[in-house]
Amino acid sequence: MVSQNTPITPTPNSPAPASPPAGYDAVVVAMPPQGETTTIAVVPATEYQMEAPDVSFTKDGNNLVAHAPDGGTVVFEDYFTFASSDLPPALTLADGAVIPQEQIFAELGNPDLNAAEPAAGPGAGAGGTGPADGGGAAFTPYDPGDIGTGLSVLDLLGNLDLAFAPPPPLEDPGIIDFAEGTLAIEVITDTIVPTTPGGIAGGTYDGIFEDNQPNAHVGDTSVATPTLN
Repeated sequence: MVSQNTPITPTPNSPAPASPPAGYDAVVVAMPPQGETTTIAVVPATEYQMEAPDVSFTKDGNNLVAHAPDGGTVVFEDYFTFASSDLPPALTLADGAVIPQEQIFAELGNPDLNAAEPAAGPGAGAGGTGPADGGGAAFTPYDPGDIGTGLSVLDLLGNLDLAFAPPPPLEDPGIIDFAEGTLAIEVITDTIVPTTPGGIAGGTYDGIFEDNQPNAHVGDTSVATPTLN
């Protein structure tokens, strides 16, 4: 952690702009009482108006920590994540003076934003309880434990015995004795065909015609009913 305990205020050598870039949203930050801390998640293109005449800054991981003279602390979470973006967050004091980002960086020793930062808090990096090569991450090994006894594949469906007796087998009927004898049917028909232009000659014919239409070939679909003799 890099610390700077000298209050950072605009100086003649580092003139502060009158206001942040146009279009920035303004968020008023009330400094908490002595011994208390407020955490603010930083959003790009936002002006954070701290209600303090002056502040000092420290760097904690990717967070910028502002310390008021009376001991209250505000943590600007992920300030350094967005500091190099096209719309970096802006900080102002109670009188509206903008604190230049270059001045903040200079007072903190011009930290390299591209360098890997250890995680903030206890257990971070090699100096804490985390691994020396863990990049600042501290993990507690997870033991999934025993999943217990699995379900048995037996008796999942219960008793599968049939609850009723099977039907009795069919008896062989043997050779079927069909009736004996002779059936004779004789049909004698005459068909009367009317005279039709282009058709067959009119008269009485023995037998019947297909569909009872003797002149269907000339378009006559009238039915010639055969006569039973």
